[in-house]
Amino acid sequence: MTLYIRKPGCEAIELDGETMILNPDGLTITRLSPVASYCWSLLCETHSADSLSNAVRSHYEEAGQTVEQDISLFLHDLMECGLIAAVEK
Repeated sequence: MTLYIRKPGCEAIELDGETMILNPDGLTITRLSPVASYCWSLLCETHSADSLSNAVRSHYEEAGQTVEQDISLFLHDLMECGLIAAVEK
């Protein structure tokens, strides 16, 4: 099972329910939606795609049937941006 966690050194601020993340290594700024911001807040500890999907379903009653797919894409995008690391367990 793959677990994910934030990489150290990224700075994040919240504005109007959205999170802006500065990655000093890549000199990039990434804007997250409110749901993605919630997931980002959880990634201060290791989580699997399944545990993030379950957390979103619990936190957002209107979560749709595509939560698992959305979380997988979200994690892939964060990996591509260099914001999270994968830890094999």
